[in-house]
Amino acid sequence: MGKRKLIIGTIAGALLGAIAMQFDKDTREYTKDGLNKLKENSADILSNPTETVQSIRTAFDKLNANLETGTENTLNALEQVETTLNKLSNKK
Repeated sequence: MGKRKLIIGTIAGALLGAIAMQFDKDTREYTKDGLNKLKENSADILSNPTETVQSIRTAFDKLNANLETGTENTLNALEQVETTLNKLSNKK
C-alpha cells in the first residue's frame, strides 16, 4: 500500500509541477517547441520504420566497433604496463 501511495504521489507531484511551470511564458514556449519536435520525429519514425530500424542497427554496429577497439586498446596498454613492471621487478 505504501509503495502505491508513493508512486501516485510522485506522479501527482510531477503533473502539478508541470502545470505550475506553464504559467511562465518562456517555459510554455520551450514545452511547445519540444512537443513539436517530438511530433515531427515521431512522424518520421512512423512513416519510415524500415529506415529507422536500419539507422538504429547502423548506430549499434558503430558503437559495438568502437567498444571493441577501445577494449583492444585497453588490453594492449595493460599488457605494456605488465611487461614494464615485470622488467622492473626482474632488475632488482
